[in-house]
Amino acid sequence: SGGSGGTANKGFQGGGGGSPTKGTPSCKPAKAAFLTIPVPVVHWSNIVEYSVYVVKTLKDDLMDGWGHPTNHNERGKLLKTLFEASEANRIPIVLISGDVHCASCYVLTDRTNYPHARIVQITSSAVSRKPVPSAGTIAFAKTGLMTRRTNDGKGKEVKTSVHMEQRFAKAGVVNFATITAKGKDLKVTFYYHKKGDEHKVHTTVVDVMK
Repeated sequence: SGGSGGTANKGFQGGGGGSPTKGTPSCKPAKAAFLTIPVPVVHWSNIVEYSVYVVKTLKDDLMDGWGHPTNHNERGKLLKTLFEASEANRIPIVLISGDVHCASCYVLTDRTNYPHARIVQITSSAVSRKPVPSAGTIAFAKTGLMTRRTNDGKGKEVKTSVHMEQRFAKAGVVNFATITAKGKDLKVTFYYHKKGDEHKVHTTVVDVMK
């Protein structure tokens, strides 16, 4: 996954850089690191995230996400820590999350500050209640530079140096995912039904290291 067009705002909080924070954890000799998080770092597009201000019924769900403007500062700190660990150990860091009732996979990179780092986000969640309608698929965040709101989510929208690449996104279907890790080979397989064909399980395999 390469960079995207436009001028990036270097770092996460108007600063940042490639120098690891003191105490960056060592993961050697691991080939990858896996972390579970309550909700995904990348999920809905900005239009959906910001809609909480006009669609009050979405308030709780949207403000729970890392992508909501009120959480951008914390998200920046989290990603900085993860990128530093990935860069220092030369391994991908895989974030596994649910709680959004749909499925997706994103690869995050920051070539400006952490040229060897890679964060993979895998989300699968739909068995606890009726999933988000299939129309929600078009509302997922698209491939491009991650943005943030300044002034604790109240200021202007600016680009960061983090590039997010959408590898898979699907809403409106019950789903689950499995992860296969063999050395530096890392793949995720999504299992789901298609509308009108609930008796057949379909699969999509994503090679997150390509």
